[in-house]
Amino acid sequence: MDSTLSQFRRMNALPEREELLKYSPEEAAQLVLRLLPKNNVAFIPGDLLGGINEAGYGRDAGVERVLMEGVAYLERYGLLVEDIRRYSGTGRGRVLSRQGEELAKSSSMLTEFITSIKDPRALLHPSIIANAMPLYERGPQFFDSAISAALKSVEVSVRQTGGYNDSDLGVQLMRRAFGEGGPLRNLYNDPGEENGYRELFGGAIAVYKNSASHRYVDWRDSLSVLRILIFASELLHTVEYRTSDVLWQEAEQARNELEDGGV
Repeated sequence: MDSTLSQFRRMNALPEREELLKYSPEEAAQLVLRLLPKNNVAFIPGDLLGGINEAGYGRDAGVERVLMEGVAYLERYGLLVEDIRRYSGTGRGRVLSRQGEELAKSSSMLTEFITSIKDPRALLHPSIIANAMPLYERGPQFFDSAISAALKSVEVSVRQTGGYNDSDLGVQLMRRAFGEGGPLRNLYNDPGEENGYRELFGGAIAVYKNSASHRYVDWRDSLSVLRILIFASELLHTVEYRTSDVLWQEAEQARNELEDGGV
């Protein structure tokens, strides 16, 4: 028994009980991935408890809670999904999602994933945190709504900052705000770059907001969605910078330099 127990622990890199009880949800998720059936066979979450009991922990409520936190973490970020083909008295089976399968191949890939999502709020604009993150955190079925809310925040910011009416919408609003004579266009910057900003904002609305408004988009990859929210945050910060004192001071300096050069 001791030999089998030691072999099981070595194969699955299982810690001692007291150490396991200190695991964070992220660490528990990594442990769960190691314990899942090979070849992504569907399993019932409760099945994991049987294997862990055999490792010598026994029927331990604390250990069981750690494991279920790991399962919940994987589900929250779309790495585990329901398998409607398997059902027991304790619930539906689970299988790894496509992204989950990829991350399970490499501990470094999973670590990078966990690191990137551990504190995403540090990279997000307050409007995105308030309007989009609550939807993102509810799981994959709300990713579509989270992206729509993020780009809506960008649209509202441009409309209000540019002094436009509620009837000014979408791509055309972006092109007016950042186009020739637009209130968010930097007259003293390179015209090509300014045209780039015009197309950047218009493209973001066309690709991300309009697609979510017109149909259901299957955003199953949580990292892709998070990157879009970060991108929307950068757009919001750009709008704020365009109306900040810093930009106008730079523009005034550039104007003075042009005038001095022409004398």
